[in-house]
Amino acid sequence: MKNLSNIIQSYSLNKSMLSSSVLVFTLIGAFLPIGWISNVNPEAQTVGTSEMVVVEKNNQASFSDVFGKMDNDDDELFPFDKNLSVQFAKTFDDNTRGTLSFSYKMASSKLTVSCKESKEQPNPYKLDYSYDIKKDEEGNYLVNMKGVLNAFDILYVEPTVKQKFTGDYVKYPAELSVGQELPDASTELSTTITSDLTRIQKYKVMDRKVTAKEKVNIGGKEYDAFVITYQIQSVSYLNDSEIQSTTEDIKEWLAPGFGFIKKQSEKKIDIAYTESSVTVKESVSGTKISLR
Repeated sequence: MKNLSNIIQSYSLNKSMLSSSVLVFTLIGAFLPIGWISNVNPEAQTVGTSEMVVVEKNNQASFSDVFGKMDNDDDELFPFDKNLSVQFAKTFDDNTRGTLSFSYKMASSKLTVSCKESKEQPNPYKLDYSYDIKKDEEGNYLVNMKGVLNAFDILYVEPTVKQKFTGDYVKYPAELSVGQELPDASTELSTTITSDLTRIQKYKVMDRKVTAKEKVNIGGKEYDAFVITYQIQSVSYLNDSEIQSTTEDIKEWLAPGFGFIKKQSEKKIDIAYTESSVTVKESVSGTKISLR
């Protein structure tokens, strides 16, 4: 194997890669073919290359008429009492578009969220994955870390590339209020690429706070959504050597009974062994919610 610093430098980001339409790879992608991200198996729990999403143009949330008949004063933050499908739209700054969908389904006292993502040309991808939400004895909601981290950081590809999560679920109290501080969470993601090559990613979700309650237009009517801000800090290692660190600022909208309906993020990535860094922005908004 090449000297690790040479490997990292050979795949490092540089100034010419910062245009809005370019495909930016995470360091794990230096070792895995991009073709693997299509038609992935959500049970395989493997990791591969990814496109870093660039600034998305603003999208106004709009929802199907069925929600004009549904009360937003829901006892559940997440749809434990009904099966929902939520569709989101992404428009990138090069005018290409992407889609994201969540399908919620109750099974064995936990809520399973099945997710599908896709993007059109010139850099198309398809990605399927899932995560779970459950409750503790006090009725607090515990969201699997897969539902909080950027999907591109935890892609599932070839079954030979094994992934293992250890750590916390992210807690959302049964009742939210403006000004409320929420608990931190941390996790470690281990990805075995080959017998002698392992990537470790350590994440910490911190500084979580309910900052506001805003009106969101759903099907022509206004509903209340809690605005929650937080930061994700992560450090990635290839074997024992640090290869990259990131700081990501998140703002999300959580509507009782609907779950997450909107999210904005800005991530700064610093590459080890180089002076390179890149800032990546992403914003998604709901376009349709329907009962299943």
